[in-house]
Amino acid sequence: MRGQSNTRPARSGEILGLIARGQATGKAPIDLVIGVAGEIHVVQNVREVLVSARELRLKEFEKAQQDERSKPSRSFTFETLLANGPFKRLTDEDREQSLAEWHAKEAVQLENGRRHLLGVGLDGAGIQVVSRGRFVSKPHLTITFSNCEVIDWQDLNEADLHELAEPVIDPPTPMGFSVVPPITNFRPASYPVEWQNCGEDAEVILTPDSFRPDVPWTSDQDDFVLVSRDDTATAVSASWVLTEEGNDKVVTGELTIPTAAPVHAAAIVKALVASGRNK
Repeated sequence: MRGQSNTRPARSGEILGLIARGQATGKAPIDLVIGVAGEIHVVQNVREVLVSARELRLKEFEKAQQDERSKPSRSFTFETLLANGPFKRLTDEDREQSLAEWHAKEAVQLENGRRHLLGVGLDGAGIQVVSRGRFVSKPHLTITFSNCEVIDWQDLNEADLHELAEPVIDPPTPMGFSVVPPITNFRPASYPVEWQNCGEDAEVILTPDSFRPDVPWTSDQDDFVLVSRDDTATAVSASWVLTEEGNDKVVTGELTIPTAAPVHAAAIVKALVASGRNK
């Protein structure tokens, strides 16, 4: 401690004064309240419903194959005109090859159908954060939902029953037209919400500019869908980790979120069909 121009030992009162001054200028501890806006869904019998849908596709293929074989042969001129077009008549070998490829892609098609069904048929979820009495600058908040899956949310207008169970042979596209898949869930690089699956858990990462004191910050509910991997779950546990720009301290916490009531996958399919907005 320097007094006038000489160095001397600090007195106890001066040390306490320095400590008090440091405490006065320091920030309060970070205290977050985190919750889910929307629901964490529990869906039952998804695989069974999708397998049944594939069996219907197989029956459609077999019936179409019988109908094709019963048709009279086309004239040489007409057959020649369409020989390489989208409406050409398939040979038995063509159909056998298509069927073999369809069976080989079963696992991929079931997964794609599952993600489409849940993404388009369920309501999205968001994350709500409240920082109690404290401004948090440039937060990086990672929330991990145990034994859950996060899926891209899709608008109901994007519902496509062909995505649930792909036909063995795709229907022909009129000449001059091509099918361009829609661009879904486009997000700029600065978008403050990311989500991904990590093993058996779902992870959501938030990077907004700030959390203002006692002001709820809520992400949009048209980004992702949260689904429990346990189709008998009544609650889901989650943990979170927060870091703040300019602050070396890592803050962690845990929470438990009740799930929505279980829903049967067949009920979701029926709702999509009843909406009349499926392709």
